[in-house]
Amino acid sequence: MSTPSRPDRPDQPQHPHQTRRPGRTPADDAVAHRWVPSARFAAHLRQLRSATGLPWRVLALACGVSPRTVDRLLGGGRPPRRIRQVDARRLLLLDTRALAALELELVKADGTTARLRALVGLGVPLSQLCSELRIDRTELLDLISGRRRRCTAMVRLRTRAACQSRRMWTWSEDVGPTESEEAA
Repeated sequence: MSTPSRPDRPDQPQHPHQTRRPGRTPADDAVAHRWVPSARFAAHLRQLRSATGLPWRVLALACGVSPRTVDRLLGGGRPPRRIRQVDARRLLLLDTRALAALELELVKADGTTARLRALVGLGVPLSQLCSELRIDRTELLDLISGRRRRCTAMVRLRTRAACQSRRMWTWSEDVGPTESEEAA
């Protein structure tokens, strides 16, 4: 029995039991499964962490690579010999200029406000949040209360990282902006 052909929908699987995320093409899947040696990318991450002082979770969120991959590249656990090519490309796009731009870019704070309220509800001290987010107490209180409607993209990433470190949100929930943040 031959595999059904779908010339009208090239993004659809050719076999009825194949699955592919919507919007992905066979070429995307092929690139996602290529592997490259990891040493160069581990060195790149170490240089970024040294230059910026950012925690590894923030670096992972900033480039869209799994926190586990970034942690392992930076020495948390057994270092990988190879990483996916798609992750390697994302890591190379991240540089100090891109990270500095996140400090200036304003985004809607709705998701950040919700995350901060959840952190406070867990009993995380405000002084610790100020330190982790690198903002002053007034800005933090304004974000928590909802008086501040915008924050920097970096504050948003640091808040997500703070939630991740406390196992409040999973990696998959932190990919990309929330719907309300995207509408900014």
